[in-house]
Amino acid sequence: MSAVVAAERRAGRTAPPWSWIAATALVGLAILLQIRFGMMADVAWLIDCDERWLNGQVPYRDFLEINPPASLLIYLPAVAAARALGIASELAVSVFGFAAAGAALALSAAILRRATSMGAAVALAAILALVVLPGQTFAERDHLAMILGAPFVALMLARAERAAVATPLALLAGLGAGLMACVKPPYALIGLAPALYCLSRCGWRSVLAAPEGYVAAAVGAAYLASIGAFFPHYAGNVLPFLLDIYVPLRESLATMAASPGALIFVAIGATTLLIGSQRELRPAAAIFLLAALGAEIAYGVQGKGWVYQAVPALMLAAVAGAAALGDTARERAAALAAAAFTAALALFYLRSLGLAWALGVAAGFALEAARAWIKPDLKRLAPLALAAAVGSACGLCLIERPLTPALEARLAAMGPGLTLGAISEDEGLSFPLVRRVGAHWAMRSHSLIVTAAARRLMSMHPGDAVLAERLRPYIERDKTALLADLSAQRPDALLVGPLKSKLHADLFADPQVLAVMADYRLVEREEAPDYGAELWLRNDFAPLRP
Repeated sequence: MSAVVAAERRAGRTAPPWSWIAATALVGLAILLQIRFGMMADVAWLIDCDERWLNGQVPYRDFLEINPPASLLIYLPAVAAARALGIASELAVSVFGFAAAGAALALSAAILRRATSMGAAVALAAILALVVLPGQTFAERDHLAMILGAPFVALMLARAERAAVATPLALLAGLGAGLMACVKPPYALIGLAPALYCLSRCGWRSVLAAPEGYVAAAVGAAYLASIGAFFPHYAGNVLPFLLDIYVPLRESLATMAASPGALIFVAIGATTLLIGSQRELRPAAAIFLLAALGAEIAYGVQGKGWVYQAVPALMLAAVAGAAALGDTARERAAALAAAAFTAALALFYLRSLGLAWALGVAAGFALEAARAWIKPDLKRLAPLALAAAVGSACGLCLIERPLTPALEARLAAMGPGLTLGAISEDEGLSFPLVRRVGAHWAMRSHSLIVTAAARRLMSMHPGDAVLAERLRPYIERDKTALLADLSAQRPDALLVGPLKSKLHADLFADPQVLAVMADYRLVEREEAPDYGAELWLRNDFAPLRP
């Protein structure tokens, strides 16, 4: 909310009541969404990994996380704080996400204090983008990476406008950009794209004299140099999998282009350009749109098509759209209507996004036509089209995990403290369920992710015998680790699924797996139309509660 006030003060105005109301409503909505949806599977798993790390286990040896160390480090301060305060790690991570977003907005507002092309509408869009749009992907590492990089994008705007920026602020923005690239190296493109715009406006000398780029590069270099020293097991136990399986396992270009993350980005970008075409595209719109393009290219480079990897591009594109709208009285009202419409979409998604989207857009078009007493033209409807596209982005990021309510209810009835494992290729079957029921995860990995990835890559190249031979040891090691964990830890309960998959059928035809499962009995089955799973209890397990 301070970003709204700063934007108004820059323009020589006092922040009007509507901006305070809108900012408060957006933050309140974000909190409600977090309460409703909670953490996604990846975040819950990384929290669990950090808790093990704090308990003395060694990363990449005692537990297997396929992502580089930055994915563990980014949550460690919040998890450590939760332990010190005696609160749930999920609560601490959520608070950390909101605090980080607030700090990024405050730093960006300070950087843009002397810039001229920012206003309250853009500040509101930034609040919406940072805390509402991510939905269930809130505090996921891609979301946090974008929060870290946001002040650098603001700094590029200040540089493009030749506005004075204090050196300490520039250094902090460079630090954030370096940390963003540490989380995922392709996100360096988020800073590079607007930096090239600054280069075109200000020249080489100005860019080379700025300290932020050197700071970002130094942070990245220090991180890479430290991995071998502080995470000695990463290179041997994880890096080969990333190079041999994870990186080559990518969707086709056509699939990526048709993915929701790409299509909604194109919709927001196209409406932004349409609005900007009515006059010269503002520097703010150009900077944020170029940063969004860099994030979208990073989404394509990763090649997985997962929604959360598109979040940075959608966040930046939403802010670019607001910047294109401008900040005149009429345009500010349009931006406020867009924010309200987007918030309504997100709220109504709790029941039915599709119905809310259709009704909201139809109502918006009808009201615009009635107000003007003319047939709506494209230019009039551009702000509504932008609102609809941003609203769709908000709905896209509200992802329901595979729900297994019967299994969860049975586990919850047994009380907290039981140990839990899984025979599954799906991380979402076990996390965040295990943490919601107060269980302890007993295995080194969250699932047979290595096996699933290797088998999928082999299926994409069915005639490649050399590839199959190279990947077979990964599959064998994954099964060996699974059997070793089940034999050594003997979890109280096992989650099994998804049922009817090829991997499930092969595992339950394996004599070694069947021998381990002889120690367990089936007690609950979940048979949803698109997702089946089972709960097995150890034969000698005595429930903690009747």
